[in-house]
Amino acid sequence: MVQLYSIPTWFDGFNVAFEILFLIATAMVAFYSFKIYKISSKKEVKLFGLAFASLAISYLILAIVNIFFLSADSGAIILTIERMMDIKNIAVSSYIFFSIMGFTTLLYTTLKIERLRIYGLLVLLTFTAINFSFNKIFMIYFITSLFLLFINYHYLREYIDKKRVNILLVLIGMAFLFLSNAIFLVETAYISTYVVSHILELIGYTFIIASLIK
Repeated sequence: MVQLYSIPTWFDGFNVAFEILFLIATAMVAFYSFKIYKISSKKEVKLFGLAFASLAISYLILAIVNIFFLSADSGAIILTIERMMDIKNIAVSSYIFFSIMGFTTLLYTTLKIERLRIYGLLVLLTFTAINFSFNKIFMIYFITSLFLLFINYHYLREYIDKKRVNILLVLIGMAFLFLSNAIFLVETAYISTYVVSHILELIGYTFIIASLIK
């Protein structure tokens, strides 16, 4: 049995609300990206939209998981997966798949290399690292944090070169997304980590939506 995360009992219900907010936020980013793509025909914008569409799907699945598959344990609410295959494990695996695909596509977008072989290699290496890791949960957060760190570096360089407000907003948003993932690398035992992570994540998506609207 592997424990994915712990939620304070008082946060029960709010966690689902947050997932729905994340679903709406990422869906909005994908929607605006596709609208901008129709006008500009820039492949980078299209990939940006596909990345956030994948993240939107992951949050939809996570909301369903949090509604039906959480269990109480020692004053907290936890999500665990067993070695046996069942509906819960399939749902959690699907959430992880779409989440990782979203961040991998986002990283590939920042690389600005239009080669499917590079994208395929990124996906293959990412899932191989997770599959063969002894601590898969830590590896998931480590990889997404590493990807987001590189993405932040990319947007920092973009802002230094172009000095555009919308790029700055994306940079701030990505910085909060990085913190929301990296916080799990420091300490996963505290149930408050989950709450702080969600607040940081919501702030991050708010800045990214603002940049696209602008």
